[in-house]
Amino acid sequence: MRLSSCLPLAALACIALAPAARAATDQPVCAAADTVIYRVSELKPGGSLAGFAKAVADHIKWYADHGYTADVFSWGQVVDYDQASHTGKLSPTRVFTLHQHAAGVPHAQQDAGWAAFVSEYDANSNMVSMQLLCTAH
Repeated sequence: MRLSSCLPLAALACIALAPAARAATDQPVCAAADTVIYRVSELKPGGSLAGFAKAVADHIKWYADHGYTADVFSWGQVVDYDQASHTGKLSPTRVFTLHQHAAGVPHAQQDAGWAAFVSEYDANSNMVSMQLLCTAH
């Protein structure tokens, strides 16, 4: 499992729902192996990139420790891009995460370790947007 993701509290509620993102027929919208959750978050005042990175690391560790070995996480800073000058710079406050092969975690499995990384995300960031993506191979 690779590191690099992010999720504030509200986004984490969606983790358990991601593979459950289903059509009206209760069929998965995309195959589990093709499910990607893409989030953009804003660091809170008093939050930090280091605190966010620790939340990601703890999140990844929780998934690995609980047998979710197919899930792959990545994260980074958003680039503030100026179209007029065609230049960009790393945003000091916006970050993104990708959660590939996103497995749903039943609520009953969301233990104290889960609550701990959720709290770390919540202390450092607010989710700006989230999208469920179905990748094509």
